[in-house]
Amino acid sequence: MTPRITADEARTLLDAREAKGAWRAGTVEGEGKVWAHDPDALGGPSVGEVCIFNANTYRPHNGNRALAAAAPDLAATVISQAAEIARLRSALTPEFVDVRLNETLRAEVEHLTDTLAAARAILAGRTTPPTEAEIEAHHRAGGTWYVASTHGRALTTTRGDAIALCAHLAANKYPATWWAIDVRGRPCAWPVVAEVSP
Repeated sequence: MTPRITADEARTLLDAREAKGAWRAGTVEGEGKVWAHDPDALGGPSVGEVCIFNANTYRPHNGNRALAAAAPDLAATVISQAAEIARLRSALTPEFVDVRLNETLRAEVEHLTDTLAAARAILAGRTTPPTEAEIEAHHRAGGTWYVASTHGRALTTTRGDAIALCAHLAANKYPATWWAIDVRGRPCAWPVVAEVSP
């Protein structure tokens, strides 16, 4: 699998950000902002913050701010897991005489590789819209969908909203990227729907 975002790219994104501290999503429902701690901002070292993302003109916007606020953690996850995979791979040498330990390390590498791929997939979103079955399963679990296209952004709140948006984008041939958002407002894995035998 070709990574959509490499560890070096994630590190470059983190190094290039101008924020000096942790990010947080705005806690007010009507506030579509993401804040970053900045000791030089109004409030000083302990509470100083700057607004680095403002989606107040787009409503609903909970998905916007959740995805933006999660970006540094997702990038840091890509970096740390890539480093751990490299470390474990370097340990799998012919000089390793304990076969069982080698097998354990291989299993850990495979697990971390899968976890890293899943994190990258969540961060990247999908350009293929969810099926009605995936929409149904996700909304049944309390989730929503965040969609970004060349013609705007939206956060669906109901199953009907998501189905209608799929139809609208398809009818107008608007390219769009979809993210699954969990019940806590965080980007999450795409829902898995069991296949029904004919």
